[in-house]
Amino acid sequence: MYDLESLLSSGSSLISAAEGKMNFVTNWMIVGFAVAIVAAVLLFFLFVNKKNAVKGVGGKIKDFLAFKDMYIESLLKMFYIGSTVYIFFQAIATVVLGDVMGFFVELFLGPIIIRALYELAMVLVKIWRNTEKK
Repeated sequence: MYDLESLLSSGSSLISAAEGKMNFVTNWMIVGFAVAIVAAVLLFFLFVNKKNAVKGVGGKIKDFLAFKDMYIESLLKMFYIGSTVYIFFQAIATVVLGDVMGFFVELFLGPIIIRALYELAMVLVKIWRNTEKK
């Protein structure tokens, strides 16, 4: 079979491979952070901070980066629908596993809890819309 020395040497090679991957990931994250800072500064001064009107694709980018149009309401509605469908599939998986009580709890309380959470988020969006400067 295997002797102790071969097991230890294979274990140390696995550790060194993991260390190499960790070093790569760390370096990649540092590079990504530096690029993100440079991109943020450039995009801010090239698009967002401009006082004059930009037309075409640049204008759309400027509006997007300056949060002129808010998409959160549409995203919340989409995530609400997805979350509710997921809860139903989760309830079916629960009953297949044999937990009938868990099925009924997920089937009835799950959508109610999801709805309450998303309504709370939508209330915040509606408050923002009503207090927004025109």
